[in-house]
Formats: sequence, C-alpha cells, structure tokens
Amino acid sequence: MKINLTPTPVQELWQEGLALGLFSDERPPRGYTGTVDWRLNGMISRSMVSGHITGEEGETVLLAPDRRAFPSLKVLIVGLGSVEDVAPHTLYQAGTTIVNSFTAAGCSEFAASVPGAGREELSTADLAESLIAGMLNALGASGRPPEQWPSIYIVESDHLLRDVERGVRSAIDGFQHRDDTSSAH
Repeated sequence: MKINLTPTPVQELWQEGLALGLFSDERPPRGYTGTVDWRLNGMISRSMVSGHITGEEGETVLLAPDRRAFPSLKVLIVGLGSVEDVAPHTLYQAGTTIVNSFTAAGCSEFAASVPGAGREELSTADLAESLIAGMLNALGASGRPPEQWPSIYIVESDHLLRDVERGVRSAIDGFQHRDDTSSAH
C-alpha cells in the first residue's frame, strides 16, 4: 500500500485519476476544485449551473478532461453537501466512494485532496484521518491483496501537510490495529 503526501500543485499532477470534493453551497468552487475548474475553463462551474453537478452529499460525477488542458485522465467530483454540515463521517464516505469509483474505472493510481482542510472550524488531521480510513476500509473490503491496491497521492499545501500526515498515520494505525485484532479472533 502506497500513500504519498505531496504539495505538488494539483494542475501538475500526472496521476491517472484526481478526486475533488465539491460543496453544494460553494459557488464558484474553491480550493483545489476551484483551481481545476479554472484550468478546465469553467467545466465544473458550467455543469453546476446546468444542474448536471450539484455537490449534494454522495453525488459522484466522472469527468474526462482534454489532456491538453489538464494532465489527469479522469477527474472525479464527489459531492459533500453543505460546507457547514461537513464532518468526519462525510469524508469517510467520500474516501469509500473515491476508491470504489476509481477501482471500477480501472485506475492504478489516483490523487485526492482533503476537502475542508485548513478551515478554522475543522481539524485538518481529523478530516484526513476520516478520508484515508474510508479509502483503506474500501480497499480492505475489495478482496484484493494490498500489493494490488492503487497508489494514492494526497495533495495538500505545504502548511497543512504536517496535519494531513498526522491524520494519515492515525488512519493507517487504526486500519492495521483493526486487521491485527480481527486476525487474533
């Protein structure tokens, strides 16, 4: 299992897939989703205006951007609901959705950011832990051995990487502890 943390700008990531969280009440999109929307000449914003993308919790939309405009072949938009309602369980579900969607799409590697990271009212470490825990549990439930799991890149700005790393370590420890406990029974 490979989970890599990187401050690489999202528009420079060359992973096969890129997952972005979208809040239903944030228009235009902000953060990494806003950056990608800008690089895609407003593709996400236009889809929101037309109602094709709403950002409602649980929604998923897979985009195939022009490779000349953006390096990732597949961009997965994951709806997170309202900004004020985002909570760790929302990101756990998003993590599960991201893995299941990219696995179904045949991606061997993908990148994701931590939606809501850096907001004052939310703990970046807790959000990262929830996102990664959802990903790990989905991978564990897939029945594939860990050596066949996709490589995961978590992209976040330099000043948040320490908090993200704390959350990632906690999720991995929790996942390994769960496996150790279930193996003992």
